Amino acid sequence: MLLVSKSKLPLETLLVLCISCLYFFLLLYEDATPISLDGYYHYKFAFLMWEEGVFWKDVSWLPYTVLGDNGVDHHWFFHLLIAPIAGLFSGSEDGLLFATALVGAIAPAGVYLFLRLVKFPYALLITLAVIFSHDFLPTRFLMLRMQPIALVIFIFAIYFLCCRYYLAQFILAFAALNFYHGGILLLFILGVWLLLDYFYHKKIDLKPFIAVLGGLLAALIINPWYPNTIEYLMFHTIYKVFQSLHVESGVEWYPFPINLFLSFSWIAHVGMLVALLVLLWLYRIQKLKAVQPLSLMFFVIACLFLLMYFKSMRFLSFYGPFSILALSFLLFDFIRITKYRLLPFRIQYVLPVIFTFTACYGLFSGSQLVLKGVRTNEMKEFKAVGQYIDLYSKPGDLVFNANWSDFVKIFWFSTKVNVINGLDPHYLAYQNWDKYKLWANLAVGNFDDSVDVIKILKKDLGVRWVTADQVSKKMVEKLFDAPSAHMILATETHVLFEIK
Repeated sequence: MLLVSKSKLPLETLLVLCISCLYFFLLLYEDATPISLDGYYHYKFAFLMWEEGVFWKDVSWLPYTVLGDNGVDHHWFFHLLIAPIAGLFSGSEDGLLFATALVGAIAPAGVYLFLRLVKFPYALLITLAVIFSHDFLPTRFLMLRMQPIALVIFIFAIYFLCCRYYLAQFILAFAALNFYHGGILLLFILGVWLLLDYFYHKKIDLKPFIAVLGGLLAALIINPWYPNTIEYLMFHTIYKVFQSLHVESGVEWYPFPINLFLSFSWIAHVGMLVALLVLLWLYRIQKLKAVQPLSLMFFVIACLFLLMYFKSMRFLSFYGPFSILALSFLLFDFIRITKYRLLPFRIQYVLPVIFTFTACYGLFSGSQLVLKGVRTNEMKEFKAVGQYIDLYSKPGDLVFNANWSDFVKIFWFSTKVNVINGLDPHYLAYQNWDKYKLWANLAVGNFDDSVDVIKILKKDLGVRWVTADQVSKKMVEKLFDAPSAHMILATETHVLFEIK
């Protein structure tokens, strides 16, 4: 049975949030540089919303992509959340660091709140073990992205399903999809719950199905961009997943090398192995149905995230935490069901030691990875190019960015210009395949010497500015030889041309 604590839970949760925020902020401030470019995009977008005094804003800087001139902001609620911070710091990078630390701290605060709500023993120790269950997890939580919030959403989705809080399920599903498209994973969680509910009760309760599906559908309809939200969700969940491009997407969409998959995640893997052994033992003594539905939910969801993590490193944000939650709940179910008769010692004295070791090891290794990891200095390297574009551009000028990830850098320095490609190469490929091929072939130098690069840039694409890095060496050489292409400046990483 799930019990709600009547202690000073809000104050405790706030304290965990503040301490976690301070820890994350100190890790970041050691180098005073963000870890990921994505944070720059979210923070700048949120600042624009605050500066203009609006509750929503179109994504209008990538007109050739699926977003068009009035694109859907699929991080709408996330941008609303961090907009006050961006406004408070006037859009400065100090505010970016603080927003990153605060969003990262939502994960431990949310996990602790959940554990205390269900009156689970050793809530603080297990929270630490969850947050440091993967060596790379603190780094992931310090990228000003949705992962820390998504982790909390998924945990509470399971909690609401087990408690049969139907209105809460509807509201959470509505909020989740407006926070980001990963909210669609609630359908997987719902599917697991329906199967387990049938396993326990030999019947299917359709109320959770109606609540969750209703919340997701409401999120698609009740927003400023309907009906474009439906196509955009299909693009994100189907086209991006199954359409392979010869230009790579972000690194996180690819799997870890097997040695890193094992070494970075060894705590999570051990946790899953022990949890599996516990389940097999309970099945052997015919006590499987005595396990709480919550425990089985965590285990099955952890297995699903393990499969996703094997295919894409981005899912480490969920696999590690769910593996520790599955282990914790199943161990205490084991104690409750067997009443210690199978063990020569009282395991409740050993469990705190195990969780303390896990937390301390993860805290050390995770912090070391953040402190010694590669920070993104790309904004500093791009500053001269970005500032020149902003200073000498007219509103609506189009920039050809040979590297699609340079969109965020251009956007950070100038919101006056539009950009050929950005956020992910699939965005352009989906909407304008012909333009995508032109962009990709120029960017990687996949064209004959007879090709008129200026004609493609000026007439076919309508470009005024070209930014390129070393990958586009062949295109840059052609531009050097073209009379109508004027090199404006060159840095260690980029060269900027103006097409006359």
